[in-house]
Parts: sequence; structure tokens; C-alpha cells
Amino acid sequence: MINLSCRSRFFSVCTAIVLFCSALPVATVAQVAKPLRGFPTVIAGDLLKIDDTLVQLYGIDAPEIKQTCARKTIEYPCGKVAIAGLMDLTAGLKTVSCYPKGRTAEGVLIARCLDPQKFDLSQQMVYIGWALALPDADNLFHQIQGKAQNARRGLWQGHVTPPWRWRAGQ
Repeated sequence: MINLSCRSRFFSVCTAIVLFCSALPVATVAQVAKPLRGFPTVIAGDLLKIDDTLVQLYGIDAPEIKQTCARKTIEYPCGKVAIAGLMDLTAGLKTVSCYPKGRTAEGVLIARCLDPQKFDLSQQMVYIGWALALPDADNLFHQIQGKAQNARRGLWQGHVTPPWRWRAGQ
């Protein structure tokens, strides 16, 4: 049988260990995973392939390949134009560096991808107007989008249905 003072010390030590461990930082997948570096192949306006890995650009959603948008009285394939926009941003690059942020429900890597000059491809796609900031994206993405809208760049020259709404209607 354990006496009370021994039991009390045991619980004090256990409490101290729990408090100590709870104060330690918890590493997330994004913090532990090494950056993915390689030649970027554009798959969609917000999706790259680096080596054999699909990479969803962090914080944005670009029109789907079959999605159309309207400018004045003309309907145009804005999904294909968004792909061309990302191709333009990556043209001539031998490598990009992608920093993991998580995974989609389908297991696709979500990452913040930078060109060699450290320009964020997601932010650039929003800036040129060919992608939208996700509703839960960092505030910076929404600020950049507001400037693109005011300048009427890319999709903001006409009407665009947000890709997440467009997909829901398909």
C-alpha cells in the first residue's frame, strides 16, 4: 500500500510532466515536411505537378478547365485562360520550391510555392486576376484580390462565378 505522501508526490510529478509536455510546440505536417523542389508542370490554374507529386496552390481557387466566364456580351473559357496565366508565371523556370501546408480530402499536397526570386505563385495568380482567394485564405490574399478587382485585372474584367460555386452546380 502506498502512503499518502508518496501518492501526493507521484501526482505532483505526473502533473509537472503533463504541464511540461503541453508547453512544448507541436509540430504539424507542414512544419516537419521538407520543401518539395523541382520543375513545375502546370495541370490547372491552381495545380502543379512536380516530379510525380500533384501540388494544389495554397489559398486560392482558379476556374475549372471547363468553366466559362463572361466579359461584356462574350463568354470565354476562363478555366483555360487561368491555366495560361499560371503557365506564364512559370515559363522558363527550372525549379519552384513548394512548402507543404496540408493535404486536400483527396490527399493532394497543398503548398505555398515560390519561384526562384521568392515570388509566391498563389499570390501572383490572385494579383493578375486569374484565381480567387479562398474564403478562408489569409487576409493578405483578400487584400490582393481587392486590388485586382479594383484594377479590373483578369477575371475581374467581367463576371466570374467563384469556382467552388461553379463546381457545386455541376
